[in-house]
Amino acid sequence: MTIPKISIGAAAEAKIESFTIATPVAAITFDKKALKTIAGAAKADVTVSVSAVDTSTLSVPAAIIEKVADRPVFDFTVTSGNEKISNFDGGYATVVVPYTLKAGENANAIVVYYLDNNGNLETVMGRFDAATGTVKMKLSHFSRFVIGYNKVTFADVESTQWYAEAVDFVTARQFFSGVSDGKFAPNMAMTRAMFAMVIANIVGADLSSYKTSEFTDVDINAWYGKATAWAADKKIVSGVSNGRFDPDAQITREQMAVMLNNYIKYKGIKLASKSQPDFADASVVSDWAKDAVTQIQSYGIISGVGENTFAPKANADRASVATIFTNFIKVLNK
Repeated sequence: MTIPKISIGAAAEAKIESFTIATPVAAITFDKKALKTIAGAAKADVTVSVSAVDTSTLSVPAAIIEKVADRPVFDFTVTSGNEKISNFDGGYATVVVPYTLKAGENANAIVVYYLDNNGNLETVMGRFDAATGTVKMKLSHFSRFVIGYNKVTFADVESTQWYAEAVDFVTARQFFSGVSDGKFAPNMAMTRAMFAMVIANIVGADLSSYKTSEFTDVDINAWYGKATAWAADKKIVSGVSNGRFDPDAQITREQMAVMLNNYIKYKGIKLASKSQPDFADASVVSDWAKDAVTQIQSYGIISGVGENTFAPKANADRASVATIFTNFIKVLNK
């Protein structure tokens, strides 16, 4: 689809919140920032195209070919004249593609991957929407993307458990991993270190540049060290006192709310919120967490624990945190 340069410019200047186009393959909605980036880079009319990729033509490692051979692969492009506009400079394009689950497929294990020029797969924001029979993906740039499948099974997670779908969702995306012996350990306490690691996994953060930690009790070479250093650098996590992070402490619900809210601020994400009644125990939420708890509740990411209570000081296990992160990703990818 080709859009006149003047129309793109006018749409950007009109300060509209989003701009949607429909192609034969997908519906694409550019947010305000992405639209402004495209308008600023356009030197001629803008063409937006979506094409299915023949996987047999891909020049990527054999292991990747095996993984994507029977999966849908799409090439999304925005061009102006002879120039590609690939990066949205902090903006996003929400792409909706029709998808029918194959026999035996678990909807929560449908994963969207970015396929880079070196043949590497990188998880991006995306999920299957059963209500519309589509896969929705939120992209910060255009390139080749795969609708993949990655069902992970655990000996201690039965499909009938209340948290099973959430575990499927977060482990398919490699946000969480098992603990050992093919187990997820749903009842194991979630620590502050684990939580920081999951957030880094969601972002796909590049941790290679982190050589030291600002916290006296965090070894940069520990499994969580670089993730914690990154999260502190991005103002997502902070210490507890005296330069300490307390990585092995069980995370509380109000601490989770603060970290998730800080992540939303770091990413500059705008979410729809709706007014919610105050929790009955709102008075016991720590002052430093009150705003975050209110925001996260209004986004529908963390709900109460019963009888309209938030239980801010309560700890969380891996199953409940998997559920919270599943809600979180689905809210981000609406």
